[in-house]
Amino acid sequence: MKTTSRNHYDFIVYGATLEGLLIGNYLYNKGFKTLLLEPSDRAGQFFSSISSVGGAEEIPSLFTNLACNDENLKLVSWVRSNLELNFEGREITATQTNLPPVTFEKGAFEPFVGFGENAPKESEFLQDFGSTKTIEINPPVNDWVKHIQSSGLDIQYNSNLTNILIEGAKVTKLTINNKTDYIAENFIFCQNPVDLVPFLDPTSSENKNTSQKLISRLSKTEHWSTLQLSLVHHGPISERKEIHF
Repeated sequence: MKTTSRNHYDFIVYGATLEGLLIGNYLYNKGFKTLLLEPSDRAGQFFSSISSVGGAEEIPSLFTNLACNDENLKLVSWVRSNLELNFEGREITATQTNLPPVTFEKGAFEPFVGFGENAPKESEFLQDFGSTKTIEINPPVNDWVKHIQSSGLDIQYNSNLTNILIEGAKVTKLTINNKTDYIAENFIFCQNPVDLVPFLDPTSSENKNTSQKLISRLSKTEHWSTLQLSLVHHGPISERKEIHF
C-alpha cells in the first residue's frame, strides 16, 4: 500500500453528502488539513444541480424548502451562525412563506388534502412536505454544494472505501480503492452507517477490539436504497412554487 506525508491529514471526511460537505468546509475554513473522500463521481447527492437540455442552465434537482416548524427554524439559525458559508458577501436568508401543497386532479391543480386512509407506509416520510407553511432558503441548498466544491476544499471522487484499520478504540487508517492508504488524526463518516458493517469484523486481528454490540446495532439499522431519475422538460410546466404531489 502507498502512504506518504501528503496522505496524512488532520481530518478525513468520508462521504460528500450535504452534511459531509458542510463539515468538510467548516474544518477547512478553520485551518485544518482536511480531505473529503466521495465514493461516487459527484458531490451533494440529491442536492446537486442537474443540467437542462443542451446544458443551457443549472436546475435544482430537489425541492429544498423546509417545513416551517420550531425544529427547522432552530436548524437554519444554527447553520447561519456556525457554518460560516460566505456566498460572495451574501448571507443565508430564511423566509417563512405560506405555500399549501397542491395536487393535479382532472386537469387542474387542487389543494392537497393528504394520502387518505390507505396511505402507503412510505408516506410518513413525506409528511413535512405537506406543511402549509415553508421556510424558503436563499441561496438554495444546491448552491451551497457548488460553492463548497469551488472553495478550495480537497475533494477526491470515485474513492471507494476498501479497508479500515482500527487500533485500540481508534480508527487510524483508511484504504481507498485497494491501493492508497490515508492517515488522519480524526475520521468522520458521512455515509449510511450500515456500510461500516463489513469492516467491523471482531474476528479480524485488525478489528479485534471492536464492540460486538456496535456491530449488532448497525446491522439492524433500517435504511433505504434510493434511485434518482431526473426528467427535464424543454419548458416550464408550471410557474407555481408549491410542492406538487
